Amino acid sequence: MKLKEIMTKDPIVLKPEHTVCQAAAIFLKNRIDGAVVVNDSGVLIGIFSKQHIYKSISKGIGADAPVKHVMRSSKIVYRHPDDDVYDIINYIRVGRLPVVDQDLKVVGIVTRDNIAKFLSKTSKDLSEDLQYLLEHSVDGFSIMDGNGTIIYRNKVMEKLTGIPNEEAIGLTVRQLQDKGYYIMSATSFCLHEKAPLAISQTNHLGKKIMTTCNPVLDQDGNIKRIICHFKDLTDLAALQEELQNATRLSRKYKSELNTLRQHYHKRKKVVYASSQMQELMEYVARLAAVDSTVLITGESGTGKELIAETIHHLSERKDGPLIKVNCGSIPENLFESELFGYEPGAFTGARREGKPGFLDLAENGVIFLDEIGEMPYNLQVKLLRILQDKEFIRVGGNSYQKANVRIIAATNRDLYQMVQDKLFREDLYYRLNVIPVHVLPLRERTADIPVLINHFTKLYCIKYNLKKEFDTESISQFCQYNWPGNIRELENLVENLIVTCPEDIITPAYLPRRISSDVSFKIPNPSQLDDIPLKQILERVEKQVIEYAYTKYKSTRRVASALNVDASTIIRKLNKYGINPKVFK
Repeated sequence: MKLKEIMTKDPIVLKPEHTVCQAAAIFLKNRIDGAVVVNDSGVLIGIFSKQHIYKSISKGIGADAPVKHVMRSSKIVYRHPDDDVYDIINYIRVGRLPVVDQDLKVVGIVTRDNIAKFLSKTSKDLSEDLQYLLEHSVDGFSIMDGNGTIIYRNKVMEKLTGIPNEEAIGLTVRQLQDKGYYIMSATSFCLHEKAPLAISQTNHLGKKIMTTCNPVLDQDGNIKRIICHFKDLTDLAALQEELQNATRLSRKYKSELNTLRQHYHKRKKVVYASSQMQELMEYVARLAAVDSTVLITGESGTGKELIAETIHHLSERKDGPLIKVNCGSIPENLFESELFGYEPGAFTGARREGKPGFLDLAENGVIFLDEIGEMPYNLQVKLLRILQDKEFIRVGGNSYQKANVRIIAATNRDLYQMVQDKLFREDLYYRLNVIPVHVLPLRERTADIPVLINHFTKLYCIKYNLKKEFDTESISQFCQYNWPGNIRELENLVENLIVTCPEDIITPAYLPRRISSDVSFKIPNPSQLDDIPLKQILERVEKQVIEYAYTKYKSTRRVASALNVDASTIIRKLNKYGINPKVFK
């Protein structure tokens, strides 16, 4: 649910020229304890609450003093109408949270009352859904407290046991056993052992019932509840139904496995917002549908491995393995046996039973050869044979093995130059480079930086059970940094700041010097402009000028005024260079 669905629209606001006395009167009249302060354009500039009135009195500030001298005007936390409610539930520690549009104009406010009403309705809906689920289930359910006293049974339990619910509720399992209703009880085991149990038992009606009991423990390890599930296994029809259920469960588990796989890939998905990455991911989706060899290039830390994972996940081979091989981490003397495997007794020290290689492990799937430029030159010809004929020979073997694998390679080196320098086989290079994929460095797609910051912030806040966020100025400075280590450097820095920053709001004061000192506009170094057309150089400078202007002036109107051009010109340039103005606000 979005904030715009629960927020208070058109909230009470103060103007900076309102006096403390006038603000107090407004609070009393409207029965509120605080309000946002906006300028004549409705833009959020501060927050003023009863606490500020108390501070004014304690400091001897007169009641006729304007609120702009007393209000909080820095580190104001706000949200946007389309933000998710669940993202802010645990964050609200004050009485109000301003909701603003893209121009920082106040459009609403979220209070504790708004959140309480939302949670109350959500809780009620969940309770009704749970009740509906239990009462309309074909199986029996019962719930007992920590003493084994029945506190809930659904209607199916009456049919399974012949005991009316009004008679059973309030009795202990021991009392039911004394009445002869059970021969043995899984609940008794749970109470004694504090462990789950599933047993098949026949009750006093001759019904064969599969009973599954699970204890729910509190923080001290004591039993708080026991949840029991009862399934009738009496006759052949029930057994047939069980067989059908087992088939359905198998499908369900497969579906859940796919869901888990999707969740894994969702968690590790390529996070982006730039038009460049949008085009790249659309290209990746298309090439995933074919089985050709792919060569992924790009600087270190740009996410080449994630691109390979995405290709695998979207391809027909997604149910097969994805075997990752770092060509730079395997010693040259072991590379051949690790990649191709070896036959029994192939060499001194070899396993008696032989060993499968990475190609065997990747059968029906994908093998990802990272840092392919580090592959020993003498082994490159053998990889070439796999690409050409889809077959290989194990070390110590004398027959070819078929390789049903798709090969994806990646490198941060210039393989073409390595070919010229006789460090990489030319024929292998062209075989690998069937479908080239180049991942741009982060400095050339700065629109991705804010969403990556948000992604990693959420990831590490969950990991370390913290609540942190970066203010807009910090994000702006991140967007102007060169990021030689690309996404890997960004992720490591975000994790470092999440862990080490003592404040909930991470401001530029906590950024490393290399970030905060690299935020001014830079003219390209002439040494970097060799063989670059003048038009491209001018476009690069123009893009930097616009980004720097947004860093300073924030809004399109002010940027256009500062650069002495029409706002429509700025908007056209934004689209041309893929600049997201929201990043700089």
